[in-house]
Amino acid sequence: MTPSDIILAARQFSNNEGSDFFSDAELISYLDFGLKDASIRAKVVENTDTTLISVASQQEYTLPSGFFEPTRIEYDGLKLRPSSLSELDKLTSAIQNSPTTGTPRYYAIFAGTLKLVPTPDTAGKTIKVYAHTMHPSITIATTTLSVPTEFHPYLIDYVTYRIYLKEGDEARAKSHLDLWNLNIDTMKKSMLERKKRDRFAVVQNEDQGPSNTLGLI
Repeated sequence: MTPSDIILAARQFSNNEGSDFFSDAELISYLDFGLKDASIRAKVVENTDTTLISVASQQEYTLPSGFFEPTRIEYDGLKLRPSSLSELDKLTSAIQNSPTTGTPRYYAIFAGTLKLVPTPDTAGKTIKVYAHTMHPSITIATTTLSVPTEFHPYLIDYVTYRIYLKEGDEARAKSHLDLWNLNIDTMKKSMLERKKRDRFAVVQNEDQGPSNTLGLI
């Protein structure tokens, strides 16, 4: 479905098909809010990015805009192990008498910043980021949504909820808000099932084997 298809369906569901109380632009803004909500709560949008390039002796890199939950980081084709800032502190302390630059093996994320350990010693290497991302903003002219097509009908309930909310019909607004929250749960479960089927996002399980501060045993 296109955004226009979704707002038309919401107009029809709420008996507003010919009404000028809502402009199409306003309903598109409602749909945009719904897409952002689904992106955060159900993580329905996934993307990759290869614009980050290593700089020798530079440890930290700003994540691409809209990338809020990386699921995998690769450095020059090598998968890095996710860690935390405290774990990286321990690691850095453990290798303090050794060179602290080299080929990164670990990463941590904080406040939209990617930290690599060891610090890259080579420039020009591609840092590939796989992540859950925010849905890009849409307009009336948008023809393609970034969420899976089977989720498109669920978005009608969010727009319909916002229509009734503006009309002051609290009972119908609550009814569609409840449906939207159920839809969020359904989308969330579906995304988890996708990950189990393709086995791609079981990255963290790979990294939960026996390890010490220096890495996997």
